[in-house]
Amino acid sequence: MLTKTKREKEVFFDYLKEHGLNRTAQKELVLDTFLKTEGHLSVEDTYQQAKQKDLSIGYVTVYRTLKSLVACGLAREVDLGDGRTRFEHFYNHPHHHHIICTTCKKTIEFLSTDLEQLQEEIIRYYGFEPLYHSFQIYGTCNDCQHKRTGSVRRTETVNDKVFLRDALRIVIDFENKGLDFYRAAAEHTKNASGRLMFSKIADEEKDHLAVLKIKYEKLLSRNKTLAQEPQFLHFNPAILDEIFPPGEAIPKLINEDTNELQALTIAIDSERDSYEFFQRYAERFKDSKGKRIFVSFTQAEKQHLTSLQREYERLTGQRSAKAP
Repeated sequence: MLTKTKREKEVFFDYLKEHGLNRTAQKELVLDTFLKTEGHLSVEDTYQQAKQKDLSIGYVTVYRTLKSLVACGLAREVDLGDGRTRFEHFYNHPHHHHIICTTCKKTIEFLSTDLEQLQEEIIRYYGFEPLYHSFQIYGTCNDCQHKRTGSVRRTETVNDKVFLRDALRIVIDFENKGLDFYRAAAEHTKNASGRLMFSKIADEEKDHLAVLKIKYEKLLSRNKTLAQEPQFLHFNPAILDEIFPPGEAIPKLINEDTNELQALTIAIDSERDSYEFFQRYAERFKDSKGKRIFVSFTQAEKQHLTSLQREYERLTGQRSAKAP
């Protein structure tokens, strides 16, 4: 299997071939410089880095090669408000936005599917066919507000590991919410069979949660500074309450007489909502390690839902609902 860097190089070389452009050592040097550097590189930044490897490389060569990276889908041009065009990684990177400090030029990347959805709704309302868009917030960062010394100009850039970390945090929060719901439901009902069913489902959630936590801890142990990186993927936690009602809402849903079959029906409804939500959510992202976490979680939710539906069929002799 090709690594991501090798895939990106193939994309660029195929582009050169398709457009009758020569593949030269200097173009490859610019490509390598760009691929090895996270962040937002200007032409000047790239030129200075490339010159450290090849003193003969020209500014125009760097500029034209960066433009070719944009044309073939490896890079995207961004304007961070300082009058300089910059280039950021685009191939299989999730679409994102920027918060920019006008004092120290620190830039933070972020993604919010709620914001993306709102933008899509506005576009549909006005009947537009979107070509591209950017969303940037300019202001003063926390360090500059407090005039902290030692504040360095820097860019917090997203990469696969940050996105993967945030994706794992979301599904772990989701599993925790489900576990709390089923445990509270088991405590609330006095019906023995209903309590047993909720407890069984809670144990299944606990096992799945343990697997996710192991993945998360391994990721952090292999990347020592990852836990301190700014949040990239922003998620509205209120969505969790729509699928797994909070503790105070449980008495409205479950009473002391809730039996095994009723408990199973409640669980099927919750797991179906969970499966359908994450199926839609995963589709919003380009292929990446973060997206694969959501896809994997969706598949696990589907399997859990299917097993609950089979249990319902065993108890009643009829289907609960159409399987996903």
